[in-house]
Amino acid sequence: MKKVLGLIMTIAIISSSLIGCAGADFEVGPVDIPQYVLTGAPITIYTDISNIGTAEGTYTARLKLDGVEIDSTEITLEAGASEEISLTFDVDEPGTHTLNINGITVEVTALAPEEIITRVKESSKEVKTIQANRPCRNGLRMWRL
Repeated sequence: MKKVLGLIMTIAIISSSLIGCAGADFEVGPVDIPQYVLTGAPITIYTDISNIGTAEGTYTARLKLDGVEIDSTEITLEAGASEEISLTFDVDEPGTHTLNINGITVEVTALAPEEIITRVKESSKEVKTIQANRPCRNGLRMWRL
């Protein structure tokens, strides 16, 4: 009976000390993600990971594109420390896609190269025509708007 009572008291002491312990606690952000990306081109995004807790800990940042994990990185930080991480992705299909980094969700629009050229041509109709001046002394042409 004494052994059982001693074991119960030991478990209670360990449990109460674990409950009272604070550990690592992480914050993510800000996240810099472009609104528009080019299909097939790798894009690297950056964000800060901060350990705002009272103990060292390890954090895994996971990048998902349309719900599928495409990159991740693991970082160990001491209490109070921060570090910038990078995650890389590319999009194969034009359109609007959802990016998620551990709960931070944004939408990006992927444009195919031919779509960008079309948009530039359409928007340039609203701008003055670009005209080439005569050659300069170094043989290069100057552009006048």
